[in-house]
Amino acid sequence: MMELFGFLDCCPLWIPLGLLALVLLLVYGYHPMSTWKRLGIPHPPALPFIGNVHEYLNPKIGIVASIDKWQKQYGKVFGIQLFRKPCLIVSDPEFFNDILVKDFNSFHDRYSIGDHLIPDAVLNGVAFQSGPDWKRNRRILTPIFTAGKLKLITGYMNTTARHLACKLHKNAETEAETKAKEVFGAYSLDVIAGTAFGLEINSQQQEDGGIYEKVVAIFVVKTIFKLILAISGIFPFTDRLVKLMNLSVFNPDSIEYFRVFLTKLVEERKNNPEQFKRWDFFKLCLTAEAEAKVGQDMTSERVLRTDEIVSSGITFIMAGYETTSATLQFLTYALAKNPEVQEKLVSEIESVFSDAETSDVDIEVTYDDCHKLKYMEAVLMETLRMYPPVLQIKRKAVRETTLKGIPIPKDTGVMIPVYNVSRDPEVFPDPNSFRPERFLSDGNNLSSSAKSVCFLPFGFGPRQCLGMRLALVEMKIALVHVLRKVRVQSAKPEKLEFEDYTGFLTPVEPLKFTMNVVE
Repeated sequence: MMELFGFLDCCPLWIPLGLLALVLLLVYGYHPMSTWKRLGIPHPPALPFIGNVHEYLNPKIGIVASIDKWQKQYGKVFGIQLFRKPCLIVSDPEFFNDILVKDFNSFHDRYSIGDHLIPDAVLNGVAFQSGPDWKRNRRILTPIFTAGKLKLITGYMNTTARHLACKLHKNAETEAETKAKEVFGAYSLDVIAGTAFGLEINSQQQEDGGIYEKVVAIFVVKTIFKLILAISGIFPFTDRLVKLMNLSVFNPDSIEYFRVFLTKLVEERKNNPEQFKRWDFFKLCLTAEAEAKVGQDMTSERVLRTDEIVSSGITFIMAGYETTSATLQFLTYALAKNPEVQEKLVSEIESVFSDAETSDVDIEVTYDDCHKLKYMEAVLMETLRMYPPVLQIKRKAVRETTLKGIPIPKDTGVMIPVYNVSRDPEVFPDPNSFRPERFLSDGNNLSSSAKSVCFLPFGFGPRQCLGMRLALVEMKIALVHVLRKVRVQSAKPEKLEFEDYTGFLTPVEPLKFTMNVVE
């Protein structure tokens, strides 16, 4: 013992302090990785500090491939570590209803490893809110997306869809190749701008500038983001510093542009309501506020704050642009590869609109017309099943709970891998074949599969996508106008490969297609 003290006396102080720091650092890095082992849950080996991120967020491997590999090794319910945060991966449909509906009170918030990398202007929107704020905003916004309200905005969708059809018709006449993302992205943005904000921005005529350019820039992920995510994931106490430095997964300049732009628009609408007669999201929100003033009930339970309206507007832009444009481009690709589906789709359109002249470009597709297009809805659902734009549904345990006997600690993530479930032959037989009929029952009505808890592109339960009806109507109206003027002839690439490490399903090679003019 005396020898030890003697050693310490002559040893520089930095050596024992350094050893102590090293031990503490190793404990810090290793301890969280033992969560699933302590709970007795199957799990892949986790590296200290980063967990399983080196595979899960690796562009060369990807989310889908990682989960598929782990599922084969550990079954349909297993745990992973995303930096210091444990997450239970659940691909077994027996659990879905419990997570999304039955035990919703335990899983009502989103799970994320990078909320601090999302600007407040986005976090304040209903899609990202949590707890009481989410519940209040969801209750206020839900009436805006009823069938009655959607009927008020189909007129603008028809106008925008005619522009899309005319553009594709022109490309078909000149035999020009069409870039799917650009043309459908511009269409989606025009619909959002008109139905949400009452703006006519004509992105389909001006794809190389203005608001369209700002929206595209939102989703450009900078290389430095991966380093920032790693540092903040390993050392969560750096969150505040990241916020102060205005570092974001989304382009902060574009988000700030829309925050300022939409704030001014809301104020203008409040000050001059008589100048804005067309129904849109802003008008519906501000009408609800005006009615609350008349009833002298301006409590936060009845109306949205300006910043909440603006944040929800930004959410509509981001969600509507990316998901709708992606679905339309994948659907077009599917029609090129499955011409028999395209012919059935055209036959249904001709049947529903049999009274309209073939050359009648001014056909008006109503909300009720959309409801009659059952086969088209099945085609859309099959597209969303095979190519879900968002790869996972992620929820956070807001309290300690259990899932069918599995202990779930508070703040643990629970993730349903939507793409993997959609391609599971035990859930959807022959999953790699494009078969819209799987969503139809006798009498050409939608089958139970369309409402199944296994069909998850729009989510399920109380947090299901608010804009689901809007998106389906928007895409149906586009398809009616387009397929009355052109037919999809071919599409590239021959084989689809995806990037998915961002959480979105993105083709490695941008999709392009050619079309023929309808005689």
